[in-house]
Amino acid sequence: MSFVAPPPPALAGLPESVLAAVGRPLPASGAVHVAGVGGGVGTTTVAGLVWSVLALAHPGAVGLTEHAAVVGGGGLGGGRVVARVDGEVPTTAPVVVHDRGPLAAVVAESEPGPSRVLVVVCRAHAAGIADAARAVERVGVRGPDDLRRVVVAAVATTGAAPGTRAVADAADRLGLAVPLVVVPFSRHLAAGGALPGPDLRPLAAGGVLTSHALAALTS
Repeated sequence: MSFVAPPPPALAGLPESVLAAVGRPLPASGAVHVAGVGGGVGTTTVAGLVWSVLALAHPGAVGLTEHAAVVGGGGLGGGRVVARVDGEVPTTAPVVVHDRGPLAAVVAESEPGPSRVLVVVCRAHAAGIADAARAVERVGVRGPDDLRRVVVAAVATTGAAPGTRAVADAADRLGLAVPLVVVPFSRHLAAGGALPGPDLRPLAAGGVLTSHALAALTS
């Protein structure tokens, strides 16, 4: 299933290359596991953004579920991911986005794999990238095929976060061997607002992140 031009209005502001990538046909089955390197790094937000982009591009074809109980909030803006997304989540779907909470180190031991992608979420600073790199290394020891199914999302959880270039430089210094997408700070998201929300910047980052995940799923 894929959308035809024009794209859904909520995605119309995204670059054409991203629209083409997220609009490609979905696989018959697949899973996107979103896991953070710790609590409060934005895992719920990233899972919600990925689901939002896919659900807008492929209505009714993408599920969303969460595995880790949220105690006292968590992630950028807190809240349970299904409660934060703007749209109806189907009970069954060929592709499912999984919010795995702050368990990147554990999830990396079993994900990714065939038809499964792992999105490692960290804070958008050098220490966060280092944490993500350690999780990625756990996948890398299993071989290049699994490593090709990993993406890192670095989330700016405060307005004082380093710029995209600084984060990318930190990843280069560490030799991060997988795609890196920086999700910019958004007051709407930090307040726990509905996803994807009115701010186009994090939605655009979510679109780029989703395009990497979908490319890995269908490769």
